[in-house]
Amino acid sequence: MPDVKQVLCTFLGKDIDMVQSHVFFVHPDSAGYPWHQDTVLLPVDSRQAVGMAIALTELSLDSGAPTLIPGSHRSGDVR
Repeated sequence: MPDVKQVLCTFLGKDIDMVQSHVFFVHPDSAGYPWHQDTVLLPVDSRQAVGMAIALTELSLDSGAPTLIPGSHRSGDVR
């Protein structure tokens, strides 16, 4: 697995900090993880945040694969 910070530094420069990490376990028989905004609870300006997922097993849309909703950034924070 690549060094995540090194990969991000390639694109964003060296002045970056990791402020949060999570592990989500979604059981194969579950309906997935509900829609949410990653940046609402972060102590940073969401316009300067990067979200990423590293799947340890194969994902599908039905199992909760990361999905982007086009234009959702215009709606502001949803809590």
